[in-house]
Amino acid sequence: MLQLLMRRLYNQRPTDLLEDGETEAGFTLIELMVVLLIMAILIAIAIPTFLGVTSSAKNRAAQSNLRNALTAVQSYEAGNQTYSGLNTSILQSREPSLSILASNSTVTKGTNQVSLDVGTTNYNTVVLAAEASDGVCYGIATYNGGNNGSSGLISTITTAGTYYTGVANPSGGCDATNLVSATWGSSFPSGLT
Repeated sequence: MLQLLMRRLYNQRPTDLLEDGETEAGFTLIELMVVLLIMAILIAIAIPTFLGVTSSAKNRAAQSNLRNALTAVQSYEAGNQTYSGLNTSILQSREPSLSILASNSTVTKGTNQVSLDVGTTNYNTVVLAAEASDGVCYGIATYNGGNNGSSGLISTITTAGTYYTGVANPSGGCDATNLVSATWGSSFPSGLT
């Protein structure tokens, strides 16, 4: 039985067997070098792309935290017709996934912390700040249109609405009060480093 099995295996052996019974195996040095070169090129393309995507994701996380806090602020204002009385504990209870800090409190990079500043002149403006892990401080300001066309808190804002800013590595740290003098626009700025 064993001899029959051995004979069958011998008859079905690969055609690339050498005369002495050994097979050719492995790659030549040139083939290995070509494979390594192709891998190096692919890695050189992939690493910068990966780093760019992770940096962008970290910025988007800070911006998302601000949008979540803004939603909580707007729901508070909708019920009260003003931002009067809005403070960190109220906002914290409305958005428990974030850590809400008072104005003049610097947020920590890359965390779920958001700084809150409520304009106390007529309680018609709220500024929120969050810092991405790359040091960019993002801010959202919302103005409900009161006080004769002036937000009071941000002198450049005169029309009711929501405004966005971003400051790379602010000198005084990232908090809502430091962003009051920033340049505000209709969307988050891009390309900040």
